[in-house]
Amino acid sequence: LFDRLSRWPANLNGKPPLMSFLGLNVTAECNLDPRCVYCNQPRPEVAVGMDRWREIIHEATADGDGKGPYVYVTGGEPLLLGAALWGDEGLIRLATRRGATVNVNTNASLITPEVALRLVKAGLGKLHVSLDTADEGLHEALRGGEQLHRVLRGIYNVQLARDLLGVTYPVVHTNCVLTRKNLRGFPRLIAFLLEKRKQAAGKDDPFKEDLLPHVIPVGGDGNTWLRPDAGQFREFYESLWQEVCQGR
Repeated sequence: LFDRLSRWPANLNGKPPLMSFLGLNVTAECNLDPRCVYCNQPRPEVAVGMDRWREIIHEATADGDGKGPYVYVTGGEPLLLGAALWGDEGLIRLATRRGATVNVNTNASLITPEVALRLVKAGLGKLHVSLDTADEGLHEALRGGEQLHRVLRGIYNVQLARDLLGVTYPVVHTNCVLTRKNLRGFPRLIAFLLEKRKQAAGKDDPFKEDLLPHVIPVGGDGNTWLRPDAGQFREFYESLWQEVCQGR
């Protein structure tokens, strides 16, 4: 594999490489107020309008030849864009029509039944939902007062919309920002997700299963008070992770 990868420049035969990933930070705005305790999202004035986002997608999708990149949409909260994101003429539909796979990062609290149906109709491939803990009180403390049941309701709405339309997309994954506040609750979070996950019909690949967790250590210069220290990271890998693997 490494040998083949090392030869990829020569295999291009002088052609420019195809873009494989396109990250779009479409808004700095968020519907959570106050924001998550670890949020370090800069809040600049809007520099890119919707017309320019559409131009960028056109430029990145190789003239719609079915070889579009993986388009990763994040914010802020991208769903604040509404139909400009998930509508028939929105960014998701534009990208999927031109051959790209699209992922949206979201807190899921804005996913009503209508929005869920629209996301499916637009051809969204993946949805990454922020979920740091199964403890409702801690969730609210970390996530700016956001209620856990609103997140779960958004996930359920997507699962129901898929079933109604007879499709297996978008696959719903979760993002867990690991802090010293929620680190010891990680085994409980995994048990919670395992109870609620749903395997896409006819798919054996674990990456096609709902609620696969992505663990992201908290970053940012302003979050040193939340960042686990060396001993806590050691506890996570040597004890808590083993607890997860053993299913306790």
